[in-house]
Amino acid sequence: MSNSLNRMKLSEGVHFSTIADSRFKTNRISVHFLLPLTRETVTTNALLPFLLTKGYQGCPDFTQLSRKLSQLYSASLTGNVKKMGDSQVITLTASSIDNRYALEGEDVTTEICEILLRSIFEPVTENGVFRASEVDLERQSLIDAIESELNEKRRYAISRAQAVMCDKEPYGIPKNGYVSDAKEITPQSAFDAYRNMLRTAQVEIICTGGGDFSEAREAFAKAFSSMDRAAVAIARPDVNVQVEALKDVEEQMAVTQSKLVLGFRVTDPDLAAVRMMVSVLGGSPSSLLFMNVREKLSLCYYCAASYDRHKGILLIDSGVEKDNISLARTEILKQLETIHEDAFTDEEMESARLSLMDAFRTVSDDAASLEAFYLGQIYSGRTYTPEEEAGLLTQVSRKEIVRAAQSAALDTVYLLTSKQA
Repeated sequence: MSNSLNRMKLSEGVHFSTIADSRFKTNRISVHFLLPLTRETVTTNALLPFLLTKGYQGCPDFTQLSRKLSQLYSASLTGNVKKMGDSQVITLTASSIDNRYALEGEDVTTEICEILLRSIFEPVTENGVFRASEVDLERQSLIDAIESELNEKRRYAISRAQAVMCDKEPYGIPKNGYVSDAKEITPQSAFDAYRNMLRTAQVEIICTGGGDFSEAREAFAKAFSSMDRAAVAIARPDVNVQVEALKDVEEQMAVTQSKLVLGFRVTDPDLAAVRMMVSVLGGSPSSLLFMNVREKLSLCYYCAASYDRHKGILLIDSGVEKDNISLARTEILKQLETIHEDAFTDEEMESARLSLMDAFRTVSDDAASLEAFYLGQIYSGRTYTPEEEAGLLTQVSRKEIVRAAQSAALDTVYLLTSKQA
């Protein structure tokens, strides 16, 4: 068994990776297109993975595609879009059982690879562009997805805090884009975005499972080598952005529970130390925020810390009663100050360490998690396995945790609260 990454270059801007693990009974092939996050392109790009998973030439509608996938032992073809640092990631994934478990000895892996390739390179078109009916359907689904964020107030508050905090950086752009831009998408503009993606995106193909992916590698190499590409290099985001002035923003909406989000810039380059600091602060049920702000003082319904290593941004988000907003803000900052002043206990530190190490150990139990982990490693230029990342945590000292906390500067305070009576 091995869950390390084996990565090789297929052509300019295209890499093929395998994560071999014989424990998995399924194989997973994902093609990740990494594009710059821009206001002009983000919304139309967000439509692409869902248009491309509706069928392909020779299998031109979703019903036929679903039937074909069902015949391959309920294989799947899915699309996804996410934000990674200052990049937008468009993903198409095909999954199936490994050939070892096919009843008649079928080469299922090769068949799903072919479906994935044809979906990417032979989309269904009408008059040289995407079918208008499919664009209309997916455009409305995208609008619904963007608008539905308003119904998830916690997620909405975090997204708005990111937008306020990074209003001059690509990271502040939402992954799905904007409703006003979605309404303007046409079959032609969607097809233009698709062609631009194929021509300019950095492409990371990641195969995870216990199967043999050599034929998939050759198929992808052939497909991309025949293209005229001019891939745009994805620059890693600057994580040393200095705080110029505190942004303090309040928005009012019909909410029963206020949402308070504090955003910090963390400049310490030691990722393991920062991870430990965030875990001590608010990354586990034994963290300072949970035990003190939520449990002892009952100031929040929830209070948690999360860290985006690609941008060096720490977010602390909480759900609070309107009357407790000021107290909650004060106490949250007090818990960070506790780490600043080296006033946390050894028990709190070791509990945070164990929680983080357990999280890394479980990454390898799921193919999708393992793939996501390594895509993050590729993006950030790291080469560690999950086990090696866990091992780095054992070396983090109390002094390094304090130093990481001291490098955190408050940049943004975002408050979503109820309208005044």
